[in-house]
Amino acid sequence: MNDYDDLNRREQPELEAANPAPQPVPTVDWKPARRRRSGGWAGYVATAVASALIGASVAVAAAPSIIMPRLQQELRAAGYSVASTPRGALASSGTAMPVPADANDLPLSQVGQVAQKVGPAIVGVVNRAQSNGFLGNSQLVDEGYGSGVVFDSQGYIVTNYHVIDGADQIKAVLSDGRTVDAKVMGADPYTDLAVLKVNAGTLPSAVFGDSDKVHVGDLAVAIGDPLGLDFQHTVTAGVISGLGRNLDASDGPGIYHDLIQTDATINPGNSGGALVNAAGEVIGINTIKVPAGMKGAEGMGFAIPANQVRAVVDDLVKHGRVVNRAYLGVGTVGPAEAFQQGIRLRDGALVLQVEQGSPADKAGLSKGDVILKIDSTDIHESKDVAAAMMKRKPGDKVTLSVDRNGQSLSLQAVLGQPPARTQP
Repeated sequence: MNDYDDLNRREQPELEAANPAPQPVPTVDWKPARRRRSGGWAGYVATAVASALIGASVAVAAAPSIIMPRLQQELRAAGYSVASTPRGALASSGTAMPVPADANDLPLSQVGQVAQKVGPAIVGVVNRAQSNGFLGNSQLVDEGYGSGVVFDSQGYIVTNYHVIDGADQIKAVLSDGRTVDAKVMGADPYTDLAVLKVNAGTLPSAVFGDSDKVHVGDLAVAIGDPLGLDFQHTVTAGVISGLGRNLDASDGPGIYHDLIQTDATINPGNSGGALVNAAGEVIGINTIKVPAGMKGAEGMGFAIPANQVRAVVDDLVKHGRVVNRAYLGVGTVGPAEAFQQGIRLRDGALVLQVEQGSPADKAGLSKGDVILKIDSTDIHESKDVAAAMMKRKPGDKVTLSVDRNGQSLSLQAVLGQPPARTQP
């Protein structure tokens, strides 16, 4: 006796219970039909086909009741969790198993939980500017759209500087559907951040996490309003693809350094929105992406780390500008800008202006000098000088490696605190 004989013998009572013996069919006195019989092999072929179909149906119906219990027993012995009856499976009677009344009340996925937690704190930001109409009259028109994150329930919103740059009026579209006026409390073009304030009562606010604890491969969820208000609160998910990324965005307002890279889809309009971790904490403010197809790139978006955002936002709320950033007091251009002015510069930052009484002035820096290094950091263009200042604080001492008419100089500077509306 083999295993299948034993299995059939043990399963026979169950089969008999599930399929009771057929009742006797009453005898019917059939009358001969008054039509011509179809002769030849056709009748035999039809009978054979019908028998095959009936046999196959019986085999398929019987297989689950015979084989599945044995398979489930083996899977359980191997340590797997096996449902006795899959949801939506057919019962022995051939009818579908009943679906629970709360079938749609399923647990949210991890991304769903994150979106539900942070989504109410995401707002749309509308940049409105004056435009001349057909009749020469000036009117406000929607110039651009972006996103923002409520970080304080009293109506404080962080967004990108480039989202509100040049605006004559700013509107915020809240998650509850209200559209309200927004006031700029402070802006910092160097980090591409700005703070808005709305008077709309108590609002849902997001929690900002520690971006220094982010790891490559972590879950990343981007929430914002891509392509305008028609796609509000779009949620995309991916992973953290990289950390500490520096971008040369010569056409952008910001100094893009130490960014978080993600493959969560970020599109125009996502700027100023939130990049969120698995705990529902904002770990970055989405700011820029590499255009699809550029150098074969795809899925490369970047966010300003939350810790950098927090430091800038604190200053913008309290002072309307960043005051806790190191200040050198020079105006510089890189090789590309210098070439446009007829100056050949192979590398470094060419000094065009030195503010009187500034740390650069006190260190002996002069117009026409080329800054090649700040401490051990190589300087290749103007933005590198500003980026170096962002990593330092007022009172720090730095060594400037300078080229002055072909002569190498080493100058010492004590960095100060930036006055209002000045270059680094």
